[in-house]
Amino acid sequence: MAAGERDAPDMQDETRAPETPPEPAVTPSPPRSWVARLLLQHRSAILGYALWASVGALGYTVAATVELPYVIERPGPVFDVQEKIEPAPTRKHGAIYMTTVITSNGRLVSIVPALVDPKAAVVPRTAIRPEGMSPEQYGRVTTRMMDESKIAAQVVGLRAAGYEVQLEGQGAEVQEVQAGSRATGLLMPGDVIVGAGSDPVKASADVIAIVRRFRPGDLLPLVIMRDGVRREVSIPLGAAPDNPERPRVGVVILTHTLDVKFPVDVKITTSDVGGSSAGLAFALGVYQAASGTDLTGGRKVAMSGALTPDGKVDPVAGVKFKVWAAEDAGAELFIAPEANRAEAEAAAKRLRVVGVATFDDALRAVRALPGR
Repeated sequence: MAAGERDAPDMQDETRAPETPPEPAVTPSPPRSWVARLLLQHRSAILGYALWASVGALGYTVAATVELPYVIERPGPVFDVQEKIEPAPTRKHGAIYMTTVITSNGRLVSIVPALVDPKAAVVPRTAIRPEGMSPEQYGRVTTRMMDESKIAAQVVGLRAAGYEVQLEGQGAEVQEVQAGSRATGLLMPGDVIVGAGSDPVKASADVIAIVRRFRPGDLLPLVIMRDGVRREVSIPLGAAPDNPERPRVGVVILTHTLDVKFPVDVKITTSDVGGSSAGLAFALGVYQAASGTDLTGGRKVAMSGALTPDGKVDPVAGVKFKVWAAEDAGAELFIAPEANRAEAEAAAKRLRVVGVATFDDALRAVRALPGR
């Protein structure tokens, strides 16, 4: 019968023999299948299992959707900066890897496996993103940090290749005062730091370098501009959450009105990566492109390090994850900030680690690769 048609009424079959016995008044029930018998026999147990399955499904849904105030860190992808530089290096082979850490929001279903994964860490969300800062704000800040690291890399790489670069900033602007910071009530978003200690401040890197001269508990004298008025404040320094001996102001800062004049056009293109820790790798890539030298000799090197416009290499976070990512990529040398060298050496299994304080140190380390 075609789909959608109504059932036709039964018609008498005139060819049927009249002696065919009539249909019984009651049709006997067919024998139950073994499945039906099993269901009846174990009905209570099966209902119990179904109830537990429902509870388990609900629990899994909660575990998979509810975010906890934690973040999971793991080794991220590596990128050969030779592929990120335009114009590309003319003698490009080997690899100069920038390394990354990948983070994911902490849900119970993912946190439990991470706790037993030797290459993962579960950390409070505030260790990554300051309390009170939205994901969108954090994304904008880390994007600007990446942009600043590219500028510093271009300045350092081009100067090392023999070019003259003019760089001028107008201070370090406060983006956010972190929850629990001792700067609360003393600094405000929008303040521009133009002096720290006894030194002028032209860029955010200047503040970072000056703070490292102090110790937790010290008072850091600052000169700031607020609403066009010059003010002096003293900030009690706290300690970094991961290192009680490292001083911390507890604010997010970026360079205010950075002005750079480059003698040649060199671009660094990235996407979906934030922060400042790729500065050192970018600078080596820019140097190789601008100088036309064969920097790696075909070898694979990896690194992480924030870079100041004057060539100093600053510490970074997540070094052990970056070392593991470099090893997975087949690198034979990992260059780390000197302050992170011990952590990198402890994580390394198959590659050699070199700690550096400046861009020139890193350049010498790459040039010293055996066989290049």
